[in-house]
Amino acid sequence: MKNLNVGQRLTILVTVAVLALSAAAAVGISGISTMLRSIEELYSHNLVTTERIGRILWLMGDNRAQIMLSLQHDPASKYAKLHDHPLATHLDQMVKNRDEISAIVAEMQKHAMESDEKKLFDEYAAARARYVAEGLNPAREAILAGDFERSFRTLVTKVNPLYAEATRTADAYTKYITNEGKGDYEEGLRDFALERNLILGIALLAAAFMVTFGYLVTRGITLPLRRSVDVANAIAEGRLDNDIAEDGRNEMATLLAALKAMQTRLLASIEAERRQAAENLRIRIALDNVSTGVMIANNERTIIYANHAVKRILKGAEPAIRKQLPNFDADRMIGVNIDGFHKNPSHQAKLLSSFTSTYVANLEISDRHMRVSASPVINENNERLGSVAEWLDRTNEVRIEREVAGMVDGALRGDFKTRLSLEGKEGFFKQLSEGLNKLSEVTQTGLTDVAQILQRVAGGDLTQKIDADYQGIFGQLKDDTNTTIERLREVV
Repeated sequence: MKNLNVGQRLTILVTVAVLALSAAAAVGISGISTMLRSIEELYSHNLVTTERIGRILWLMGDNRAQIMLSLQHDPASKYAKLHDHPLATHLDQMVKNRDEISAIVAEMQKHAMESDEKKLFDEYAAARARYVAEGLNPAREAILAGDFERSFRTLVTKVNPLYAEATRTADAYTKYITNEGKGDYEEGLRDFALERNLILGIALLAAAFMVTFGYLVTRGITLPLRRSVDVANAIAEGRLDNDIAEDGRNEMATLLAALKAMQTRLLASIEAERRQAAENLRIRIALDNVSTGVMIANNERTIIYANHAVKRILKGAEPAIRKQLPNFDADRMIGVNIDGFHKNPSHQAKLLSSFTSTYVANLEISDRHMRVSASPVINENNERLGSVAEWLDRTNEVRIEREVAGMVDGALRGDFKTRLSLEGKEGFFKQLSEGLNKLSEVTQTGLTDVAQILQRVAGGDLTQKIDADYQGIFGQLKDDTNTTIERLREVV
C-alpha cells in the first residue's frame, strides 16, 4: 500500500465501485427486462384476452336482447306500435354482433395456447358456435319469416340455455386466464425478490470493500498529509530543524521529500538573507548618519527612504516650502510621491524615468536655496529600480556668497567698513566671516592710519607717526610712511 500512489489507490477504489455498479446494473436491467416481459405477457395475453371474452359476452347478451326487442314488433303485440324504428334495426344488429364475435374468436385462435388453455377455449368456442347455430340464427330466421311464436319458443328453449352454457365456459376460460396472470405475477414477485437480494448482496459486498479499502486509502493519505501540514506549519513559524522522514514511493512521500528540500533551501536562503540584511542594516545606519541628505524613490517615484540629514534639511526649510506646497510635511515624507514637490509633475516624471546620469538642479524656495543631485539606481541587469537624490541646503552658503560679494564690491570702491554678520553661522561659514571681518578691519585701520598721516603731512604737520602694530605689507607701509616723515623732517 505504501508504494501505491494516490492515483493507483483511487483507480482500484473506482474500478471496484464501477464493477459493483455494473454488476448491480446488469442484474437490475435483467430484472427489468424480465418484469417488462411479464407485464407485456399480462397485457398482451391475459388482460387483452379477458377484455375480448368480456366483449364477446356483452355482444352475446346484446344479441339475446335484440331477439327480445324484435319480438316486441309482433303485430299481435300491444307494444308493436310503440317502436319508432323498423324490425330490421334489431335483425341487422344481430348480424353485426355475430360477425364481430366471429372476428374476435378468429383473432384469438391465431395465438399459440398451452394445452389446458386451448381445451378451455375450444369448449367456449364450441358452446358459442351451438349458441349461434341452434339459438341465434333460428330465432332470427323465424322473425324474418314473421313467425314470432316460433322465435319466442327458440329464445326460451335454445337461446337462453345455450347462452348460459357459453357464459359458463367463458367464465371457466376467464378464470384460467386470471389464475395464469396471477401465477405470472407471483413468479415475477419471486424473481424481483431474488434479483433485489442479489443487488443488495453485491452492493453490501462492494460497500464493505470500498469502506475498508477507502479507510486504508484515506489513512494512507491523511497521516502523511497531516505530517506534511505539521511540517509546513513549523516551517511557516520559522522552525527549520524538523526531522522529515520519507516512507514509500507515493505522492505523500514525494510531498515530504519536497518539504525536506524546501526546508533545506529555506534555511540556506534565510542565512543568506540574514547576512544580506545585516549588510543592508549597516548601510542603512551609515546612510542615516551621514551629513549629506539622502532620499531614495522607487520607479513610481514614491519615497521609500529618507535619512536624518535630509529630514533635518527639509524640516528647516519646511515653513518656506509650505508657502508653495501647503501640505508638505517633512515628518511624513515616506510613501509620498515626489511629483508633488515639482510645479510641473509630468516633466519631473518624464525626467526621472529616462535619465541615465546624475542630474543636478538648484532650487530656490522662498528664501531657501537647495541643490538636488539625482542619480538613477540601475542593477547589474540594467534594470531601473528607482532613483537616489542628494539634498544640500545652500541657503547659508548663498547668503554668505552674497555678503562676501557685497564686501568685495565695497572694497573695490575703497569702502572697508562693511562687516559680515555672524548671526546664524557656524562652522566654516562662521570662520570665513570672522576672517573676512578681521581682514577688512585690518585693511581699514591700516589705510586709515596712513591716510591720516598723509593728510597731516600735506598740512605741514610732520610731528605725527603711525604707532599701531602692523605686520606684513601693512607693517612695511607703516615703516615706509614713518621713514618718509623722518626724511621730510630732516629736509625741513
